[in-house]
Amino acid sequence: MNRRITTIMAVAAALVVAAALPAGADHAWGDSDGDGIGYHWPGTDPRTPGVVNAITATGWPSVEDAVNEWEGLSAPIDPFVAPSGPIEVRAKNGSAQWLGIAEIRISGGHITAGRVTLNNLYKNSLTLNEWDHVLCQEIGHVLGLDHSHDTNSCMNDQILSAPQPNTHDNQQLNIIYAHGDGGGGGGGDGGGGGGPDCNKNPQAGPCRNQQGQWIVVHTFAR
Repeated sequence: MNRRITTIMAVAAALVVAAALPAGADHAWGDSDGDGIGYHWPGTDPRTPGVVNAITATGWPSVEDAVNEWEGLSAPIDPFVAPSGPIEVRAKNGSAQWLGIAEIRISGGHITAGRVTLNNLYKNSLTLNEWDHVLCQEIGHVLGLDHSHDTNSCMNDQILSAPQPNTHDNQQLNIIYAHGDGGGGGGGDGGGGGGPDCNKNPQAGPCRNQQGQWIVVHTFAR
């Protein structure tokens, strides 16, 4: 059976608006049925996707340090910097609408590749600490996390104040990756488990990818 692959983009340009909302492990990306499990990398423990640093210009935050923040959590997903791998971090000229973009390729409800892009347009407009926040957030997206409103986490999309993940991000990753990926059609999308239930949410990414569509998940004006 041919399986269509789609690319899903999370445009994470944070609005600088102070807001403190209740935090919790409820920010899985693509969690259509509320079980805490959305888009995620397949396989059994340990899950260790390699992250390639394709940024050559100076003045950007350290990709290695950002990856280490996520690798240091007590979750089954353990990204690491490598000469080659399915996740690429790069910088390029973009539109005025975003600071960073996270893209994931989905096949059968699972992430098969990820890409993080930082926007050259705003390189000199943000402090290094703010760019740390953006980079941390985009890496979190390609691991399977959605935005949160926790101002103590880099997954917060409203204020660039926390350049690292926190315990709630760790809790959510443990929920996402604690389940097993069985064979067969477990996810409701015929893809081997773990994906959104297409009967409940036919507009979910792995469901819509049957039509080969591009899905923009988050768009926040800069």
